[in-house]
Amino acid sequence: MACLRILVIAGLLAVPCHTRADEADEELAKRHYKLGETLYHRSEFEGALKQFKRSHELSQKPALLFNIARCHESLGQHEEAIAAYEEYLKSNPKNPDNIRIRIKNLRRLIEKKKREEPPPPPPKVPATTTPPPATQTPETPAPEQRDRPSRPLRLTGWILVGSGVALLGTGVALGMAARSKQSELEEANEAGKEYADFEGTHDQGEALDKAGIATLVVGGLAAAAGAVLVVLDWRANRERRSAWVAPAVADRGAVVVAGFKF
Repeated sequence: MACLRILVIAGLLAVPCHTRADEADEELAKRHYKLGETLYHRSEFEGALKQFKRSHELSQKPALLFNIARCHESLGQHEEAIAAYEEYLKSNPKNPDNIRIRIKNLRRLIEKKKREEPPPPPPKVPATTTPPPATQTPETPAPEQRDRPSRPLRLTGWILVGSGVALLGTGVALGMAARSKQSELEEANEAGKEYADFEGTHDQGEALDKAGIATLVVGGLAAAAGAVLVVLDWRANRERRSAWVAPAVADRGAVVVAGFKF
């Protein structure tokens, strides 16, 4: 009986200790979650991912898997995001259809990326060069061919300018589309709808806004680079305007013909 009493008392003392440990882990998990949420809103996705993972290790709450998946998705880690979403589906969430749509879209992105990857370059074969014959002499180009101006800079420049203008127009269109999505979110918020109902619209708006900014930057750089090439070609053509002298042989002797090429 004395031994039984000791075991009972020890068991009663162990229960509060275990409860206090669980409470401490839960409190620490909350702190990691709040810090991860703050970092996520600052677009510091790597730091947010670490905090959400630590919170999930302590609390084992399935809802944190959704946050982990979103961080992977924002970092472009599509395969890791799919794994987290699939693990989240095992907990029977309230919006399984939305999660399945996200997984489907991520798999499409992975397949598209694989298709767009360039094929590996062919193996390099050492080229065998044959030295020219000893009697071969380099040909001197005619004055017309030597002085003929080339236009690679101008052509490339105008192509870049045209591409840059087209990209700028695309960026403006994307920005207007993102603005439209923002208006839809504001209307849904005023109507008191839940975030889960228009979460997809929010994601689309963010994607359009980022794509619009990137397209505007690339278009501006392309147009500026094209303009620089056009100016360089124009200056090169000015410097190429020089005098030329070409000998010609007549019946009664040598005649020197001179002129200016513009």
